[in-house]
Amino acid sequence: MDWARSECSPKPGAMRMSLPTARRGAIRAFTLIELLVVIAIIGVLMGIIVPVAAKAKGSAQSLKSLSNLRQIGIAFTMYGDDYNRFPTADTEPDPWRRARWAFGGVNVNSDDNDSDLVNTYSVDERPLNEYLDLESNTSTLAEVFHSPADDGLYYSMFPNRSVWDDLGRQSRVYEGDESCFLTMGTSYFANEWMYCVPGSTVGFHSQGGPGGAYTNRLGPRNVTADPWRFVLAGGAGQMDAGRYSEEELEEMMIYEGFWYGQRTGHLAFLDGSARAEEMTEGADTSSYTFYVDPRRHRDENAWRRAYGR
Repeated sequence: MDWARSECSPKPGAMRMSLPTARRGAIRAFTLIELLVVIAIIGVLMGIIVPVAAKAKGSAQSLKSLSNLRQIGIAFTMYGDDYNRFPTADTEPDPWRRARWAFGGVNVNSDDNDSDLVNTYSVDERPLNEYLDLESNTSTLAEVFHSPADDGLYYSMFPNRSVWDDLGRQSRVYEGDESCFLTMGTSYFANEWMYCVPGSTVGFHSQGGPGGAYTNRLGPRNVTADPWRFVLAGGAGQMDAGRYSEEELEEMMIYEGFWYGQRTGHLAFLDGSARAEEMTEGADTSSYTFYVDPRRHRDENAWRRAYGR
């Protein structure tokens, strides 16, 4: 009996050895539902990561721009200490046209001296450059004048019309629909009221006669405004647009470009600081002022005419 059982019973492990080879080597695949769940999880993670990465990039760009403005602001005060005036355009005809672009950066003067478009926004030298370890008359772009998020200017009434269609072609370095930095050699405007006779209601533009109220004699000593409020320079896209309401921007041809958030302007101040400010209130506010002597500007609309508007 024992002999029969030993002959007929399968050997240990024989049952496992007899299973089909295909079943033993099979790999379990994802089901459609599992695949969709994985894709959904990846989508959720991307939805979290991408905005965070974009915000981090924007913050880094903003910090870089404010760092640049702080250096530019300090250069303004150093120049003022040496020359007792703010850096101004040269003495060629209509210097008021160039005051806001001409304080530093690349010399964008055209080679074609017979052109009607020559010199409109350029000067032979950039007076702040030497205070930033640059040559006065340079053709080299310097990062200290570059606001990283600068993507150019457009007219507020026509968002699809680049300012460079009219202005940039007058620059030697103009290369098409580019940033302020690549077109004019700087992403920043100087405060135009630094070049206006205090109390003026017409500004330094052509209103009120040739040159308007333009003067190259003002310096830090003339500023009666709080140093931490007095604006020296700021992002080119905000220096004009930041002083108009949304409704006004839709009805007027204003240079616009809020590169770091809606109504957010980057500004350098006379005390050497630089900060981001919400710009919605005009030229004289509790946070900033564009006027050398705010007490002398009794006309609430004076600032609108600082650049001929």
